[in-house]
Amino acid sequence: MIEMKKRLGELGLCSNEIDAYLYLLKAGSGKPSIIAREIGILRPNVYAVLDKLQDYGLIEEMTGFKSRVYSAGGVEESLQRLIQIEKEKVERKTRIASELTQLLKGFQTGARRGNAVDLFKDGAHSASAIKHLFDIAEEEILSIAHPPYFSSRFHITADLDELNGEDLPGYITEEPSIQNYSMYSIYQISDISLASFNYLLQTTLPNGVQVRVAEKTPTKLLVVDRAYVAMGLTSPETGQPVKETVIIHNPGLAQMLAASFFQLFNTLPEVASIDQASDIYHKVRESAQAVTDTKDKEVLL
Repeated sequence: MIEMKKRLGELGLCSNEIDAYLYLLKAGSGKPSIIAREIGILRPNVYAVLDKLQDYGLIEEMTGFKSRVYSAGGVEESLQRLIQIEKEKVERKTRIASELTQLLKGFQTGARRGNAVDLFKDGAHSASAIKHLFDIAEEEILSIAHPPYFSSRFHITADLDELNGEDLPGYITEEPSIQNYSMYSIYQISDISLASFNYLLQTTLPNGVQVRVAEKTPTKLLVVDRAYVAMGLTSPETGQPVKETVIIHNPGLAQMLAASFFQLFNTLPEVASIDQASDIYHKVRESAQAVTDTKDKEVLL
């Protein structure tokens, strides 16, 4: 008897369900009041037990009686039904575990938690946060950048605005970290020298980054895997960039900005090799200057 109860418990039955099933198996049939008395539970509680056993297919309600009478089903069929129920439970739990795995991984990874906004108020913390986004990128990075630039495939930032192309190799202390993601970058070149621009290309083009250039860019922006957005902030008083960065995890916003990014990206001149750097650099600067001169003339008129 003890062994039978143990095995039935392993198939998912609770103590009262086991006792009621074994009683009906031995007695052949029984009324709820008698079953409750024989297994030692209150009569109101026995109906929930019998309903559960009926759901399992282990017992059935007999017909032709004025009051409820239950009997046990065939042993082999009943046990196969129990096994099937347990299999369905395992399959359901497996599906839940698979879905939960993705949610928990997202929760566990620092920047990859639910929709969230983080503000970093100094250059050092901003650089660390940006590096983390590059580290977790899996598919795609879109970048609109202006000084100070963060070298995307290196572990150290290169502040080209301050160094102006001088002694830049000293800023790279590790070999480039080649990733599997695709990267598209738009660089603002109005505030850097040609030497700095050349060096910037040396750290990006060999690693497969697709580069376009503009005289001015609307903002400093990073979109990672169409899920994460990092933006450089500007001073509300002066309109000039400040050393503050906001990072937002919001796939809807990221996808919208990605669409806008490629609308701009596809209109700008491409730098496919370092040999093109000087020619494109001067053309973009001259084109921007021509636009400025035209506006100045219109004002005078």
